[in-house]
Formats: sequence, C-alpha cells, structure tokens
Amino acid sequence: YTKMIKNGVNDRYVRLFFERTGAFNGHPVNNMKSVKDRALKEIMKVIDVKDPFDIRENNQIIAAFIGTTGVGKTTTIAKLAAKLMLEKTKKVGLISLDAYRIGAMEQLKTYANILGVPCFQAFKKKDLFFALRRMEGKDIVLIDTAGQSQYDRSRLDELRRLIPGDLNISTHLLLSIATAESEMHRAADNFKCLNYQSYIFTKRDETQKCGSILNQMMEHRLPVSYITTGQNVPEDIDQAERAKLLELIVS
Repeated sequence: YTKMIKNGVNDRYVRLFFERTGAFNGHPVNNMKSVKDRALKEIMKVIDVKDPFDIRENNQIIAAFIGTTGVGKTTTIAKLAAKLMLEKTKKVGLISLDAYRIGAMEQLKTYANILGVPCFQAFKKKDLFFALRRMEGKDIVLIDTAGQSQYDRSRLDELRRLIPGDLNISTHLLLSIATAESEMHRAADNFKCLNYQSYIFTKRDETQKCGSILNQMMEHRLPVSYITTGQNVPEDIDQAERAKLLELIVS
C-alpha cells in the first residue's frame, strides 16, 4: 500500500484494490503475502495492453500519433519505424501532418533518409490522400501530427477534420509520465474527439514515479501499447506487457 502511494498511485485507487482483497473487512490479517498477491491480481485485472501493428491479414495499417507539444511523437515514430522494419520486416512509410513546428518535417525526413523509407508532408486532406495513394504498397504507414495544446479546441478540431474517419486510421495518444497528473487527465479528456485507441506513455527515464500510468488507466479504460524510456533511436521503446507495467506501478 505504501509503495504504491509513494509511486504516485492515487490513494482512492490503492484503497479500492485492497478493499477488494478483504484486507479492510475488520478481520485480522494472518497472511500478509496472501493479501499482497490478491492485491496484485486485482491490479492486473485493470491493466490492458494492445499491439497496434498485429497484422493478421493482408490489410495495410495506418496509425496516427497525437499528443501535446514536446511529448515525443516524432522520436517515437522513428523508433517504431525502425523496430517494425528490423524486427518484423515490415515495409513502412511516414507522413507528417505537422505544419506548425519549425523543422518538424526536416526531423522526420532525416529519420526517413536514415531508414530508407518514403516520407511525405500533408498540409490538407487532399495532400494526405495523395500521400496514402503513393504508399499503397506499404504494410504500415505512420503519421506524425502537430503537437496540440490540450486547451486549444480549434486546433484539435482542425486535426480531427484532417484525419478522415472513412480511412480506417487508428490514433494513439502519447502521454508523458513526467507531466503533472492533472494535465495528463486533461489531455486525455480533450483529445477524446480524435477517438484514440491506445496510450503510449513517454519519458519513463525522466521520472522515478510511474503510478500515474495506473491512475490514467483507471480514469479512462484504454490499453497501453508502448512505453518509451529515452531518446535513443530505436532502442528506447518497449512494447507494453502486463507484467512489466505491474512492476512499474508497484515497484
């Protein structure tokens, strides 16, 4: 209980898990290990993971990455592109929808040149359609988006209009573990208009407390797909696993 509180897990969630074990029912606790094991099982029940690139058919996967400014979208896309190519031998293409940040396209193009993959920039919906037509032979297309303030509704609506719903584009929300929990919740709430399907938690290396991961999963029940652990490309990214997430939360 104390470890989880110190790790940043919200007190009401910690208490909920231990209440489910029967630890607070007024009877003496004779076997502490049994209570701990039951608590861990209760936490595992709410931890969900997802592989966005689990290709079981010959369908192309198009994935867009969204989040606030500076959360690490471009670097994460480079890591994923390299891993998908090297470990899963997938043909990958990159698209940038970031028309705001100076040098955003150049950064993505630099990664694309190193990896030897095509990279297009799209300012409007018709540009996106053009880029996707040019990438029809790719297994996976990764789309970088401009960093949005979670408070800027007009920019969020603009991005939502730019990503058409009829193209079967999956969206994934990046959240920094190092950010204030209230801002994390606000970002998750305000980005809901983009119908994201999973969380990618970034900047694991910039904080010692990871309890906010569990708090976010309790707040909005969605799976985690990846955790990033540093700036190195492509090493510093791990596919989410339930046991590893549990260890981060309770360690």
